[in-house]
Amino acid sequence: MAYDKDKPASSTSLRSSNPEILTNWSALEAALNREHEFSTGGTVADQAHHKKGSARAYFQDSEPATRVDGTAFTSQDLGSLWFDSNASPDNQFNVLTATSPTWTPVSTEIIATLLASARVFLDTLGVTSDFAVNTDKFTVAGATGNTVVAGTLDVTGNIDPTTYETNNGGFLDEDDMASGAADKVASQQSIKAYTEASLVTQATASIFGARTTVDTASGALAHTEIYKAQSDGFLTVNTGDQDNRRETKILSDSSATPSTIIARSSDDLGRNVMTVPILKDDYFQITIQTDVPASIYWVPIGTGGLVKQ
Repeated sequence: MAYDKDKPASSTSLRSSNPEILTNWSALEAALNREHEFSTGGTVADQAHHKKGSARAYFQDSEPATRVDGTAFTSQDLGSLWFDSNASPDNQFNVLTATSPTWTPVSTEIIATLLASARVFLDTLGVTSDFAVNTDKFTVAGATGNTVVAGTLDVTGNIDPTTYETNNGGFLDEDDMASGAADKVASQQSIKAYTEASLVTQATASIFGARTTVDTASGALAHTEIYKAQSDGFLTVNTGDQDNRRETKILSDSSATPSTIIARSSDDLGRNVMTVPILKDDYFQITIQTDVPASIYWVPIGTGGLVKQ
């Protein structure tokens, strides 16, 4: 028999003799009608579904395949909730998103909504696919809210280092670069200022050290000795006399007993003057064909003397 909200009819003995039952019946009908769709005629399966907003949630281990009464889900049931009572692996809320039926975890829906609307995340955000921030900003406001990029960070816009400089000291604006930090970058202005200051210092500073005729032990430089240069510099040798022809050679290399001839000179008048560069940490020796007086001068680039070996 189909449900008929107009029964019992007014002509029946129930309506005439049992007003209390009729009143109670009417109250029951009103209560059911608040959450269900009823009409005259039709079956409960067709007409007794919940109104939108009044559906009850499912609480069970397995995914609900049909309504409670065994009938198939319809579009009226979309949005129904299923509380998965199985602690492993789900134990979460699910929403009916298709009548097939398809139950979608609420967490998936929430993340999709947040990603689409660029809202605030209060906890860890795990993203397994592309995460696009279009016109809005992506902000990490917490003091401990570190953003870790395990792969490549491609930036097509600008990175403002001001906040990083202020909060962490990872960006420095030091004109003298006094800290010499190996893990911080410098501003363009500080690089320019440091470079210009260095150029001015080099332009006004003396490149050469003082000319000397003695070694680091204050001994007079002699052509019979071997010396090691503590810096780059220039060696000048003036040898000979006016009566005899003399050959003078300068040998220099990295060996403690230098054998590479880097300069050689002889003169009919017996006078030889040579100036040659000597490299830092190289050794040198002056040889003269016969023993004659020799004047030897050392001019370092910067500072650095000659160490007698």
